Amino acid sequence: MSYAVSSGKGWDFFSVRRVEIANVCVGAGVVTTRAHVHYIVTEHGIAYLFGKNLRQRAYELIRIAHPDHREELERAAFERLKVMPSP
Repeated sequence: MSYAVSSGKGWDFFSVRRVEIANVCVGAGVVTTRAHVHYIVTEHGIAYLFGKNLRQRAYELIRIAHPDHREELERAAFERLKVMPSP
């Protein structure tokens, strides 16, 4: 189940289960634009995405992914962006 909630202080939170993210197809649409997402939080860290380009965003997201999936995500990012993700 996915849900969104507003804190009333300018912060909105959107939650998805890990299995929902795993089932998103490559190139699938998302429910919000990347300009609206400032932070992504996982059990492996926090990624600050606001104002970053696609390469930087990929780097930040890979950095907070489960360690077992980082290498695969780096390969996928390279195939899509034609450059290695970097800070």
